This record gives sequence, structure tokens and C-alpha cells, in this order.
Amino acid sequence: MWGVILSLLALTPVGLAYPSGAPAQACLDMTPQHGPSEQSSTPPYELVVSNTTYAGGDEIQVTLSRTGNSATFRGFFIQARTVGSTDAQGRFTSLDSGTTKTVNCGSEANSENGVTHTGRTDKSSVTVTWTAPANRVGHIQFRATVVETEQVFWVSGVRSDYVQDPTAGPLPTPATSGGQDIGSAAVQVTASQVRTTTTAFSCSASPREQSVFLSENVSSSGCGSTKGCYQSPTACAPPACDYFSSWQTSGNNVLFEVSGRSPGYVAVGISEDETMGSDDIYECVYNSDSGRTTVFSSWSTGRSRPERDTTQGGISAIDGSYVDGVVSCKFTRSINDAAAGRKKRQAKVNNGKFYNLNNDFFLLMSKGSTAGDALTYHTANRVLSSSKVDFQSTTQVTGAGSPDIVKAHGSLMMIAWICTASVGVLMARFFKHIWPDSQLCKEKVWFAIHRAMMISTVLLTIIAFILIMTYNNWLWAFHAGAHAIVGIIVVILALINPLMALARPHPDQPKRFIFNWAHWAVGTAARILGVVAIFLGMDLAALDLPPAATFIMVGWVIWHALTEVILEVHNCSTSSKSGRAEEMEMDNAAAADTKSKPLRGGSYTGGHGLRKGILGLYVVGMLGFLIALLVYVGLN
Repeated sequence: MWGVILSLLALTPVGLAYPSGAPAQACLDMTPQHGPSEQSSTPPYELVVSNTTYAGGDEIQVTLSRTGNSATFRGFFIQARTVGSTDAQGRFTSLDSGTTKTVNCGSEANSENGVTHTGRTDKSSVTVTWTAPANRVGHIQFRATVVETEQVFWVSGVRSDYVQDPTAGPLPTPATSGGQDIGSAAVQVTASQVRTTTTAFSCSASPREQSVFLSENVSSSGCGSTKGCYQSPTACAPPACDYFSSWQTSGNNVLFEVSGRSPGYVAVGISEDETMGSDDIYECVYNSDSGRTTVFSSWSTGRSRPERDTTQGGISAIDGSYVDGVVSCKFTRSINDAAAGRKKRQAKVNNGKFYNLNNDFFLLMSKGSTAGDALTYHTANRVLSSSKVDFQSTTQVTGAGSPDIVKAHGSLMMIAWICTASVGVLMARFFKHIWPDSQLCKEKVWFAIHRAMMISTVLLTIIAFILIMTYNNWLWAFHAGAHAIVGIIVVILALINPLMALARPHPDQPKRFIFNWAHWAVGTAARILGVVAIFLGMDLAALDLPPAATFIMVGWVIWHALTEVILEVHNCSTSSKSGRAEEMEMDNAAAADTKSKPLRGGSYTGGHGLRKGILGLYVVGMLGFLIALLVYVGLN
């Protein structure tokens, strides 16, 4: 008999799970820690404020009431938030201690920046007083979660008019989806936005999917002060980041933000070590077929595709977007198994366990393309924190540095297109008639040096290409964007030019000029694009060189251009204006007395010493720039 009675009691709803009001762990997502999914209909309630502007210390009356003949409500939770942020602002005063009480949200003790109910009594309206912070914090909007019964509630869907800060900028223009304002509330969701809804620790067959708009932009604001962040490139701000993740702990929940430039998904992983395997992963996935963004909770056992938790236990308040090639998501994750309550993970996913974020873990991020909701292998699109992360802190975390194979790729390309290619071109263009009576390896000196430098350039380029393709598992690196495309073109041009040289006609042949122009055009295009590829690669997350490295690269470009201009001027000053321009000689079998020939046409007047001095000075400066860049690559 007692067993039957206890069973019946277990199956009977007991009103509100929190009859004494919202707990502090609900501060971030304002989601009741009970019941099924939130309502997707328009809330039959309103928040009315007594003023629409404020100054420091002002008091504003805030009234939550039902509209029309709607039902009464039993529970509520109200906050004043800065527009575009989850930070609760100001302080509430409870006017009726029998029905209302304050809640302390955030790390500040006795902040009283939330207000909630104290009992199960039916209410048609509640009025409280809110006191603004001493210093203005931008435009404010009041938001409320309203609970009619344990099964019927609206999460943060009741909002006031904006309360304006006269010293701030213009009010934001709310994005819309299906005619419904999705405003700036991180957790507000309308029926047109949601295909399948999951709320705090609720079970459903599939994850929440969002419209193309993110209701509250992922932002680097607050990094290092109110939340911890990982940014790549260093100090970037979304949407300009290759990778961005932030975390903010409140009570038993952690609010995560994830963003990055990607054709399909960006994922953040929590790991006990620095390698893939046994990782707690959260995937922000853009489905190009449906045009929606989805968050998946999953578990990685190695290099195979992560095992997804179809119940989405322990995560809530999901919001996502895909705009202009940037995938962004927000979600709240329970800090540990105990906080997840009865809505745990599936047993197949890490035996239903979460990593306890009261402990420190490495932070991993990856990205790649998708096929529907399915992930492709992320190849080189991955980064790692330099040390374990304390998710209770607001530390700005740095990356672990570039993989050695990526550093080798970048270093070889810099040596090829800054050093060997440049010296080889200068020798062919300006030094054909220097050292007229000397030979090197049985060739004219200029030609021997030119050939050695250009062969070195081709070999270094090929080795660098093999290294980076090995790192990418010989798959196309979509994340590298224009760098990868330009780099492939450079490799092709670098291979074409020596093949052309092997098939060149003799200098006395009438069509030799065709080779001369083609050889010059292909080589010049390769040099220019090689430099462009270096610039593009310096900002990629896999290398992520600091801005100073870019300035060094600019300095070398100026140094090289200045050298060519000086040599051109010297060339003109040491040769007459008459005569036909001499063609580019590639064969030492040509005329024997090169000393009597002009540099560009006309009679030759000397200047060997000055020209050698310019070359020596250029090489010293070029090596200085190159070594500085290689040091940055090695230390990164």
C-alpha cells in the first residue's frame, strides 16, 4: 500500500519546482529549472515602466501585469539588462515582502539586481522599484520570465520598452523573423525561429534550431573583466575572429559564446589533455539545407565523428546565427552533473556524465564544412589553449602556438619568396655585365647565381606545399580562404617557369623574344603572388602572427622596391640612350666580350663597384627583415 502511495506521489506535479522564487543559477538564462519546454506563443503579459530615460541613481517603477482576460500567474523573474548584454544592472526594491524578494545575480554580493516571487499565490500584477546604477551603463530593457503553472511558462519573453541612456548611441534596430521581434534577448525565442524547442534541462528528440539571426550578438565586450575569452587572432572582435569563445559562470550555469569564420560549423571542446579524444564538445552548426543554425552537445572519443546527445541534456538557452560566412552561437551549460539535475546526458555519451567545470580543462576549437547537420573532418582547422582554463575566472586565454609543421611551411615560403627569388631576379635584371671575366660552376656568374636562387625557390616552395598538404591530410583547406587559392597559383607558376627555361630557344632564334616575355611575365606574377600569399597567411589562425610581423613584411616590400628603383636609376645613368634594348640572355654561349656590351642599350660606362655595394646593402637589409620574421614564426 505504501509503495503504491509513494508511486502516485512521485507522479503527481507539486506546483512550482521553486515556490520560493527563482534561484541564482537561473540568472543567466532566466529559465525555470523545471517542467517541459517553454511556450512559443506570444506572452499574455506586459512590463510597463514609469520612465523611458534614466540617469545615475534614478528610481523607476516596473509593473508586470496580465493583458486582457489572461490567466493569473504564480511565478516570475525580472531583470534589467543592458541592451545587447546578459549583465543584470541596477538594484530592485521589493515593495511587498509577502510576494516578492530580490535575487543576487553575478559575482557581486548583495547586488539585488533580480526580483522574483516568494510563494504560489495567484497574481494579476506585481510592481517593484528599480534603482539605476550610479554610473550610466547604456540603454536598458527590463525582461521577465512568467510562470502560470509548472508546465506553462514564457522565458524572458516579456519585455519593457527601452529605457534610454541619453549619453549612449542610438537605440538598436531589432532584427525580425517571421514578423516577430527577436530584439536583443539572448534567450528569447519565437515560434518562427524554433523548429524543435529545448529549454533548461528538458528532453527532446532533436536540438533547438535557430533562424539566420542571432538575437544577441556574440561580442568581445567584457573579455578579461566580466567573462573569460579565447580569441584568434589575438585581441580580435567578432565577427572578425577566425575563432572566438567566451564563458561566464553564474551559480550552477556557464554561459558560452562561440563564433568563427566558417562554411559550416565552429565547435568548442573541453578536454583533460592537449589531444583529441575524451572531449566534451559543443558544436555550433549551420545547416545550409534548412538555412538554420543548430547547437549539438557531443562527446569525442578520438578522430572519429563525435557522438551526439540527442536529448541535449544539461544545455539550454540556445541561440545561433549564420551571417556573411560567420557562424555564431550562445548556450548555457550546467556546471556539473549535480547542476544538470534529472536532465542528464544519454548514457552512451561519456556514460551520461559532464566534465565538472569547477575544475580546469584545456579549451579546443575547430571548424569546417557540413553536409546538412553532419560535420566533415576539420583537418587543420583547430586551435588549442596554451594552458588549462579556469572557467570560474575572467582570464583572456592565449593559444598554444602554431604547430611546427605550419611554422616550417611559413618559414620555407618566406625564405623562398623574400630571399632566394628576390636575389635571383636582381641578378638577372641588373648584374649580367658584372664580373665579365669570371665564371662560377662553368657559367657566367650572374647566370649561375640566378639559376641557383631560382631552383632553390622552386624546391623550397614544393617542400612547403608538401608540408602543409600533409598537415591538412591532403584535403582542401577551406578555412585558409584566399591564402590557399593564391598559394596554389604560386606553386603552379613556380613549376611552369623552370620547365619553360628548359625548353627555351637559342638566343639567336627569331622567336626567342616570346620566351623572354613569357619567362618574365610568369616569374613576375609568381613573385607578386608569393608575397601576397605570405601577407594572407600571416593572419590565419594556424599561424596568427602579431601585427608587428605584418609591419616587418611591409618594411621588406618597401626595402626591395627602393633597391630596384635605385638600380634602375643607376642603370640609366651608366648606359647611353641609343641602341636596341638588350634581350635577357639565358645562355653563356652568347657573345664572348660581354664587357663591351651595354646594360640596357648603347655604350657601357662602368659603375661595377657601386652596383656591388647596393647589392651587398640590399642583402644585409633583406636578411634582417627575413630573420625578424622567422623569429616571430618560431616564437609564436
